Amino acid sequence: MGSASLRIVLAVAVASLSAGCGGSDTGPDLSGGKKVDMGGWSLYLQCQGSGTPTVVLDAGFYDSHVAWERLEPAVARRTRTCSYDRAGVGQSDPRSTRESEVPAEQVVDELHALLAKADVPPPYVLVGHSLAGLHARLFVARHPQDISGLVLVDPTSPDDFGRGRTEPELNGAAIG
Repeated sequence: MGSASLRIVLAVAVASLSAGCGGSDTGPDLSGGKKVDMGGWSLYLQCQGSGTPTVVLDAGFYDSHVAWERLEPAVARRTRTCSYDRAGVGQSDPRSTRESEVPAEQVVDELHALLAKADVPPPYVLVGHSLAGLHARLFVARHPQDISGLVLVDPTSPDDFGRGRTEPELNGAAIG
């Protein structure tokens, strides 16, 4: 593990511990990953470990849950972790509608619905990398009661996108 990865592990561990990590919540077994029906299309979610709060790992732009494959097991030794793929990324389906732009609020609400449908209860420590940092900040604003911590890794600035709209459809492939 490189020094950058080690710093991330330490940041997540500190956030988790300071948020009261160590409960016995295990939730459903999602260690092998699962596609969760979102109403005609599915999002991919995998979870490891046990405890509370659950550390939710959200990778940047085109990255899938695989971006966390070295970090997730290390954090899962201390608490439950979940990583997922946004619509049209990795093992998740594209949305059933093909918008040219997807509001960040929609992406955040999809993650909130995914966690509820998969029976992954709050509290959450959100970890957002790059574009997902924007989503993580918005998740905190929309669902503050569900959050016990926030870790931003090289986050995208809200100023990088116009009026809260993110994730344009590129080359005909939905990426949000």
